[in-house]
Amino acid sequence: MQWTEKDYRKMDTAIKKGYEFFSESPEKSVNYWWQVWTKINNYNQKNDSRSFYNALDGWSGWDTSPLTWMTDFEDAFVNYGRLDQRITYCETMLQNYDDISNVSRRIINNTLASAYLEKGDLKKGDAFYRELMKNPESDLTVWVDYAKTFTNGVRQENDFGKAARILEEGEKRLKNHEVSPIGSNDLYSALADAYEKLDMPDRADATRSKIKGDAAKKESFFTRLFKKKK
Repeated sequence: MQWTEKDYRKMDTAIKKGYEFFSESPEKSVNYWWQVWTKINNYNQKNDSRSFYNALDGWSGWDTSPLTWMTDFEDAFVNYGRLDQRITYCETMLQNYDDISNVSRRIINNTLASAYLEKGDLKKGDAFYRELMKNPESDLTVWVDYAKTFTNGVRQENDFGKAARILEEGEKRLKNHEVSPIGSNDLYSALADAYEKLDMPDRADATRSKIKGDAAKKESFFTRLFKKKK
C-alpha cells in the first residue's frame, strides 16, 4: 500500500486547517489533527511499520514538517482530546512505535496514567504510575502528576497527606541523584501547597525557598503576609 500525491495533500490541508485554530481554539485543532493521525496510524499498521514517521518522509511538500506538527498535536491533544481518544493515542504510540522521542514518551506515559484514573480505573492508573516511578528515565513530573490525582477531585476524597508523601519521595530521589531534575520547581511548589493544606506553614515556607527564581520568594512572602492579616 502506497500513498498518492492526493493523499499527502489532503493530510497537509487538514494540518494547516488545524493550525488556523491552534492559538485560540486548540480543541478544534485536535478534531482536524486526530483524523490525520488516524490515517497515518492505519497506514503504518497495514504496512507493519514500527516507525511513525517513515511513511511521511516520502513527500517534500509539507507546509509544516511532520515532526513539528506531531509536537504541536501532542501538546494540544493531551489537554483537549477526548478521554477515549487520549487512551487510544497513548497506548498505540507506546506499543506500536519505536521512533518517538524520550520527551514525547514521558508526556505520553504521564497522560495515559492520568487518563486511566480519570476514566475511573484507579487500580490500573495507580499501578501505571508506580511503574513510571521505577523507571530510571522518568523525571519529577511523574511524581507531581501522580500527587495531583489525590488533590484534584479524581478520587472520591482529597488526600493531601498522600500527595505530600509522593512528592517527598520524589524529592528524596532528586537528592540522591536517582531521577532527572526536570520538574523540580513544580515539585517544590506542589509540596509547599500540600504542606499548607496540612497546616504546616513552616515546612511550606522552607520548601518554597528551594524553588529557583524570584517568583518563589515573592510567593512565600505574600503567604506569610496573608497569614498575619488573618
